[in-house]
Amino acid sequence: NVPTNDFTIYGETEFPLVPPAASYYLWGTYVDASNSTSVLWDGTNLIARKRISGTSHDATIALSPTAGTIFKWAARFTSTTGTDIFLNGVKGTNDATNTACQIGTNFQEGADGNGANAINGTIRNVKIYGSVLPNSLVSG
Repeated sequence: NVPTNDFTIYGETEFPLVPPAASYYLWGTYVDASNSTSVLWDGTNLIARKRISGTSHDATIALSPTAGTIFKWAARFTSTTGTDIFLNGVKGTNDATNTACQIGTNFQEGADGNGANAINGTIRNVKIYGSVLPNSLVSG
């Protein structure tokens, strides 16, 4: 089970070939077209997203992946400070929306939670922590 707030997700991803700019989901859970929670790459930024009633609330950090190189990411969703995204230990831009995440009945690694936007790469070592990890543990 994935909590609706106050959790952290971590993973490691590698693209064998860097895909063209598009949305590739590393992790996602889908309620409907207007509500979801995900970690994705949009061709420019790595994003931790809460989509609530059709509005995307995004924490972002720039990502220019190199083919064959593993990057480590973490997303932290909290009921007090909103959403944070980390890339290789560096914290990105926060989104302060602290509304609960939109969690569907299923979640997926490598897709958006609804079977779409699959990555052309490898995702491994995905861990979901049922708590808000401090910066020192998330960025370590």
